[in-house]
Amino acid sequence: MDFLLGEVKSDVSTPFPPASAAGRPPHLRSGDYKRSLQAVVGPSRSGKSITGRVGSSSPYGRRLEFGFVGIDSLGRNYNQAARPHLRPAMERHKRRVGRMIARGGVG
Repeated sequence: MDFLLGEVKSDVSTPFPPASAAGRPPHLRSGDYKRSLQAVVGPSRSGKSITGRVGSSSPYGRRLEFGFVGIDSLGRNYNQAARPHLRPAMERHKRRVGRMIARGGVG
């Protein structure tokens, strides 16, 4: 999954300004979000399979990926379009990930 993490980090490395266009990966502002991205591979809860995940520990990671319209928990009003970057990277590499899983490894 390290290759996929590298791909996602590359996708979010375009410097800000300007802001990214809706539907495109977010542009790099402070680097905090990029540093929060991580890949985790390990056994499933049942222990019968291996799971892998690339994602972010950032509180605004989901908002970047899917967008957000409404008032957040702090009372701020948002109309933020999605800046997908995790799902497109996975889509580009789904065959490679499938082959890795079939071989028995996703690291």
